[in-house]
Amino acid sequence: MIRRIFWGLTLFLILLASTLPSPGAERQARDTQKKGAARQPAKTEEMLSRLMKAMGGEKAIEGIKDMVIDLEVTMRGPQGDMGMSITQYQIFPDKIRQEVSSPYGRMVQVFDGEKGWMEGPQGTTALPPQQVEGLKGQTSRDRLNLLREWKEGRIKVEPLPAEDFQGKKVSTLLLQFPSDSVGVVDSLKAYIDPTTYWIIGQSYYGESPMGRGKFLVSFSDFKRVKGIIFPFKGITTFNGEQISQFKIKNLEVNSGVDPSLFEK
Repeated sequence: MIRRIFWGLTLFLILLASTLPSPGAERQARDTQKKGAARQPAKTEEMLSRLMKAMGGEKAIEGIKDMVIDLEVTMRGPQGDMGMSITQYQIFPDKIRQEVSSPYGRMVQVFDGEKGWMEGPQGTTALPPQQVEGLKGQTSRDRLNLLREWKEGRIKVEPLPAEDFQGKKVSTLLLQFPSDSVGVVDSLKAYIDPTTYWIIGQSYYGESPMGRGKFLVSFSDFKRVKGIIFPFKGITTFNGEQISQFKIKNLEVNSGVDPSLFEK
């Protein structure tokens, strides 16, 4: 049960974070471009530029070094809803620590960029390889890092027809990741508010304890912190059924997270 909880958390908490590319991301992007990666059409380039500006601008995004997020999460399961409080520490590009207080007690999950482990009432155990690979891949799938990778030519972006989302007509983009990417997600659809140009939702196919299916994350209650727009509320569904929702209570940027938090 504890592993099931953490796997569910992993699938959507990473989407909240403002992960920046790894040190090798720009080199990989240049290598991709040297191999003949096509530039995005002018219309797509304009949309990406507006997205970057709307989310806070390239300078503000690049200036993020670490984050601390306090949030309340409700996980929905066969036995009903279960509430928990989470504090997530992150040092960019890929170090994440989640401290969870739930009816099962206090649990901690740590990912140091290469390996992960969980600390709970039954002691410390290594995360399963599938979950570690999922973390590696999903640390580059959040909203802000997607903007960076678009700009660097690392991923292919394809405009899609407008859709109805959250009661309004929105723009949509299909993001396709390179074949050498790690993780369980190879493409992602972004839903964009045509007025604000904020990313108000993401959908993708991925693994869960229930098998493979479609995840849809809806973001709301946007607030600006250190110049960057963040969603303070969100709901995640799996194959059309709600599985979780979150509400951020506090979010700090560049507070100086202690690197020792990511050591055993």
